[in-house]
Order: sequence, then C-alpha cells, then structure tokens
Amino acid sequence: MSLNSTISPRESASQVDKSPVSDTAGDPSTDDDSISFRKPKPESAWIWSQYNLTPLETTWIPKGRGKGKEKSKPLNDRLISCKRCNWSTKDSVRHNATSNMIRHLLAQHDVSQKNHQCTGSLSPNTLQSQEDVKKTFEKNFIRWIVAEDMAFSSVESPFFQQMINEIPGLSIPFTSRNTLASRISAEFELDRAQLVEELAASSNAVALSLDGWTSSNDVSILAVIGHWLSADFVYKEAVIEFAEIEGAKTGENMGGMVFDLLKELNINTKLLSITADNASNNKTLMDAVENSLELQDQFSNPDKQTSAPRFQGRASFVRCLAHILNIIVKKLLETLKSGNRLQSVPLTRLKIGDI
Repeated sequence: MSLNSTISPRESASQVDKSPVSDTAGDPSTDDDSISFRKPKPESAWIWSQYNLTPLETTWIPKGRGKGKEKSKPLNDRLISCKRCNWSTKDSVRHNATSNMIRHLLAQHDVSQKNHQCTGSLSPNTLQSQEDVKKTFEKNFIRWIVAEDMAFSSVESPFFQQMINEIPGLSIPFTSRNTLASRISAEFELDRAQLVEELAASSNAVALSLDGWTSSNDVSILAVIGHWLSADFVYKEAVIEFAEIEGAKTGENMGGMVFDLLKELNINTKLLSITADNASNNKTLMDAVENSLELQDQFSNPDKQTSAPRFQGRASFVRCLAHILNIIVKKLLETLKSGNRLQSVPLTRLKIGDI
C-alpha cells in the first residue's frame, strides 16, 4: 500500500504541523544505538491505541534537530495504520506531530480523547458514523449508476459485488436490478420534493429553457431547465423535466407537458419567460401554455385576489441566440458555396490580408 493512495489531500504532508519537535513527543523508545524513538506523552497514549505500527527498513531525520551528531542521528521509519480503515501515514511524514492522526480519528470515525476505547472496539458514536458512511455510499452509488448510464444488471455481477464487499466497512447496498430501479425512483421522488420546497421558499420568478428532439432510436424527448434566483440572490438552475413526448410532436402537446410541469412544481404564477429555438411548433407551445395558465387563473381566481400569471405567451418567448447564430452561419456558408472542396473556393479567399 503506497502512502499516496491512502492519505487524503487534507491529511497530506503539506498539512502537517510545523511546530518544533518536542523531546517528549513521539513513540516508545528502543535500545538500538543506530536508531532512536521518542517516548509518547501520557496524554497521547490514547492516540496510539487506535493505530497499528509496522516497522520499515527506511530511516529519517526529524526537521528542526540540533547540529552535529544529534542532527545526523537517524530514526527508524514506521507505517502508522488506522485500525478502523485503510488510512495510514509515516513517521517521516508526520515528523512527530499527531495532529493529522487526531484529525483523521475525529473526522472519519468521530473518535476523540473523551470517547475513545483503548481496546480498539468501536464506540456508539463510531457505529453511528459507520451507518452514515453506508448511507452516503449508497446515495453516491445510485448517482454513479445514473450519471454514467451504467446498466442496472451490473449490480448483479458477482465480481462487482466482491469488489465492493471487500472494501473494509462497506457492502454492496443491493444485488438486484429491480431493487436498484426502485431505489433510483425513490431517490428521484425525494429530490423532487426538495426541489418543490426550495422553489416555494426562495424563488419569486422562474425562467425556463427547453428543447425537443428525436433520439437515434426514434424516441421524442422534451428537456426543460429551470433558472431562478434564491432569496439571497444566488443564481441556480436545474433540469426539471426530461421526458418522452407521447403522441405527436406538436406545440399543443408539448405545451401541455410544460403546463403539467408548472402545476407539479407549483410555479404557475412564477413563470417569467421561456427560451427555445425558432422551430415553428414553439410558437404554438407558447400559446398553449398561455391559454392554460389563463384558464386556470379564471377558474381558481375569479375575484383576482391572488397573483395573476406573469407569463404573456409569445411576448415572453425568448429566441435562443445560439440557434439564431447557427442559422446565420449556415446561411453564410451556403451563400459562399462551402458544401464541398470545389464549391468552397470563395471561402478560402476570406483571409485577413484579402479583407
């Protein structure tokens, strides 16, 4: 096990305490004249009970030693491994300081001088910490499956299960693709509920950007991104819809999907604008959303006692600048006849010196 693979950036040698070396700081002494160890402070004995010590063949010289013979006297190096996980350090890295060792115990295992057990058994707080680690691992495991588009059947591979189960303190959270699918759905519903709460608590206006397309396997998709400012003016955005378009890819159909999304997230009166490309069905989409919002407002708010929708149909339609630039460039290249090598002769003349 190499040091670089087991020590985190926060616990690296660059973070080691640079305080002067104390004659009483360190570890049990030895009678070997060629090497030297320091006796531990009484109050640091609990730290060493949490680690395994493995002598190494290499030696080291502490920083800040005196001159002459004392400065050249080497110390035997040792590998200091945590009893609870695979974290480790060396005497040559820590230079007699135990701050990183204490920090690791507290941050990763919730172990301090007050709640430690010298026998090496886990305290109740440590057991609770391990449960938190398992929950965090399960959540990140699910997000990795989704983000990397992994096959759900990969969790059923015995080799994959063995790889996870052999990590100390961890075990694969589920071994069935059906269980994985259920957990992904549950995680989505949880995140969805949190998004609704956040929009209700911190946002007064929401802008949408959307696009519809047909995938290579002939599935029509509508994706919607929400943009808003929190109460403390922090810009936020999130993919709030990514769904298959059932039926015809018309503006009315997609407008109905957008309206259902607004109702689900309870942002009917908060919609400020919609940004999309210049496809003809997007104009009818704006009309469909505007009509649906007006009908809902008339039905639920006949006396106009609550806020009316801010969205004003095509007046709130923002054309995508990137799409407009794309159309301009395509038209320019078409005019210059840049379709093939023979037709692109005029384009090759557009040089700085020729303009």
